[in-house]
Amino acid sequence: MIFRFLRVAIPVVALVVSVSSCAAGPPPAPAAAVDVPPPPTTAAPAVGQSERGLLIKRPGDVAQFGVTQDALTVKFVVDKITVDPKCSGGAAQQAENGHLVKLDLRAETTPELPASSNFYIVGGDWSVVGPDGVTESEVWTMPAASCLPSKQLFPSDPLSPASKYRGSIILDTRSASGVAMFRPGFMSDHGGWEWSFPA
Repeated sequence: MIFRFLRVAIPVVALVVSVSSCAAGPPPAPAAAVDVPPPPTTAAPAVGQSERGLLIKRPGDVAQFGVTQDALTVKFVVDKITVDPKCSGGAAQQAENGHLVKLDLRAETTPELPASSNFYIVGGDWSVVGPDGVTESEVWTMPAASCLPSKQLFPSDPLSPASKYRGSIILDTRSASGVAMFRPGFMSDHGGWEWSFPA
């Protein structure tokens, strides 16, 4: 996949997560995704599941995952979705597929998150469904990786316990409108979330 190539080709950007773990032992159980109520200051969450089996979200809605439904140790929010953002990276390029879509995210983990969980949020786990219903899975490209300075991008390392994160993920898609889908590779049940854009 393209994001594996990027890990080798552009180490300075450092956007691709290593899935190795320093802790010994068997790999963790697959994560579980659930809806949770948003804080009072955010819009009410979109209710329901899409025909793709993903939880429908809007900017500001909270999502969570963890090793089990009873141990949800990561919550994250897509705060804003911007189509064709202004790129400020030193090696910024025009979109390879047609349009860049910027997702501004924040995440928070609990102290109970296992240090060996290898949970992460990276561009390679996102895809886009366009207005024609066609799914684009190769939306993590060199232009997407180089659009912003690395300090503005969402960290690509595995999430650590009791930590907070903030940053952006850029998708390179042929569609100026559609649905952005996040299906983490560590979720073996193929669950996930989706957001319509422009929002």
